[in-house]
Amino acid sequence: MTMISARSTRAGITLLCLLAAGLALALHSPGHLSVDSTIQLHEAHSGRIESWAPPFMSALLAWLGPGSVATALFVLLNTAATYGAFWMIARGTAETPWPWWRLSVALILIANPVVFAYVGIVWKDVLLASLCVLALSLTVAASRAYNPRHRRALAFLALLTLLPIPMVRQQGLLLMPVFAIAPALLIAESAPAQSRKWVLATVGVAVLAGYLLLRFAVAATFTQGPDGRDLSVGARIIRAYDLAGIQARTGATGPLARAGAPAETLGAIQETYSGDRVDRLNAHPSVSRYFGSLDEEALKALWWDSIKRHPIAYARHRLSAFVWLLGLRDPGKCLPVLVGVDGVPDFLSESRLRAENEPRDDWLYEKYKGLFHTPLWQHWFYVLLLLAAAIGAWRRGTRARRILLPWVAGLTLFVGAFLPTSIACDFRYLFLLIPCVTAILLALVVPEQAARGPAPP
Repeated sequence: MTMISARSTRAGITLLCLLAAGLALALHSPGHLSVDSTIQLHEAHSGRIESWAPPFMSALLAWLGPGSVATALFVLLNTAATYGAFWMIARGTAETPWPWWRLSVALILIANPVVFAYVGIVWKDVLLASLCVLALSLTVAASRAYNPRHRRALAFLALLTLLPIPMVRQQGLLLMPVFAIAPALLIAESAPAQSRKWVLATVGVAVLAGYLLLRFAVAATFTQGPDGRDLSVGARIIRAYDLAGIQARTGATGPLARAGAPAETLGAIQETYSGDRVDRLNAHPSVSRYFGSLDEEALKALWWDSIKRHPIAYARHRLSAFVWLLGLRDPGKCLPVLVGVDGVPDFLSESRLRAENEPRDDWLYEKYKGLFHTPLWQHWFYVLLLLAAAIGAWRRGTRARRILLPWVAGLTLFVGAFLPTSIACDFRYLFLLIPCVTAILLALVVPEQAARGPAPP
């Protein structure tokens, strides 16, 4: 079998990461923006949280600077974090020659066009992915460190990198404790036995203090915070969507028909409900007016009673939404990518931006769209890769299991959390899966000798 020297391997991986990052910055900066992006730019500009999104993204844009300065730096940070993470994992640590096929797989993984397309989009989903894949790369680097102090330092940095994720997306509340398992184990392993408890206690206090300090910094950025809307509004939309999905499948015996909803509302639900997204329902005046008339307790009671009375209809509705999200229906309807600038005109103008697509944006879209109906742009493919990564980590040995399987478990939990909560099939919602699965596979592709450091003391 043809073997390639470690020096040549590192040179090839470094060159590809630099090339991908450089092209991404050249073609994407100052960033692609949607309506959500411009709302968060407006919140950063005004110092007031007006949406129901978690506040960290808006705070970060406020800290980075005004308008296009903030978005350009956002793209720079995400690009550096993502391709830097790939480079950190794939380059290995030892002078072990690589079989040619391992290097080929590594280069193919790094060159994924979906990752290239998304690092240039100003979305909180991209920020979440960048933070998680960077923390994953730091965890892998810590597992390879020869010096126990370096091991602990890198694992601690991984924990710090995870601190913002509960404030980036609601699912971060589930992910953070699971993703923290591997770096915490590395810190415990590498600490001297006689002081292990003190080391863990100190790290725990430092992480908690860092999280509270970060929350304080975010809150201090705004004169008006979300006041819990980031959780309450999302739950309300999910319940309304579930009720509509059950009603659409049960007709005259459905929950809203029994509750006395107007005939116009029932007809609109039958006409506009779809498993791909809730937007068309919300856009219909009769439907939005009816659900808006229900207070929180009434909506919750009706929702829970409907699930108990119609569990099969609820399961079919939820499965339909999940199948759409995985890309098993029509990926072209699920906002596979974003190019250019779009958004609320007033919010764009206050940031000295305007809605437009430059020629390079149209060129990029033409290059991407041929891939929308291939597995590369469908999440079921990455779920299968996650399964393969889990098998690979298990077969690799005890050390790989302890380092990588917590990340596999967290990603599985992340995907599974959308089964009862999905309200739209937008590709970005599961984007976190792609760079993190890529990073895990890269860690497994590195020759075992290169990935294995000395046992911790």
